[in-house]
Amino acid sequence: MLSGLSIRLSVAEDMEHWKNWVADPKVSRWFPFASEEIEIDRTARHVFSFLPQNGLITAEWDGQPCGIAGFELSVYRKTMHQATLWIVVEESHRNQGIGSLLLKALFAAGKAWHGLSFVLLEVYEGNPARALYKRMGFVDYGFQPFFSKEDGHYLGRHLMCRPV
Repeated sequence: MLSGLSIRLSVAEDMEHWKNWVADPKVSRWFPFASEEIEIDRTARHVFSFLPQNGLITAEWDGQPCGIAGFELSVYRKTMHQATLWIVVEESHRNQGIGSLLLKALFAAGKAWHGLSFVLLEVYEGNPARALYKRMGFVDYGFQPFFSKEDGHYLGRHLMCRPV
């Protein structure tokens, strides 16, 4: 593990870090919500609703949160073998291996705590994080060309999955 980096279960106080990171227009452009406070708040409440199921983990660098990854866990027995993940790493800590370590920890937790067999994700076309996902073993299983529309322009999303 990187010196100074630790990974722990997320806590409710981590939500403010998550909201601040995704409020940056350079980050929010890769999410389906607008960078408007009401949409970020709504999404944060949804993401952090998985805290009681140990569905989120936080990376800390020298005791300060620098990344959060989590699962959207299914409530249906027939689909509990899979979960959709999200991840965000604070801009100043990107490209240092934190995203890879968060994903590895999330995969291990997903298998051990939730019995997951597959992890799914969606990533907008052009998102540089797609290279990380491919390195981590994700493969495409679909593409939706007109997923997001902003200012009259469409942006597609890649649907990706990998076994845990």
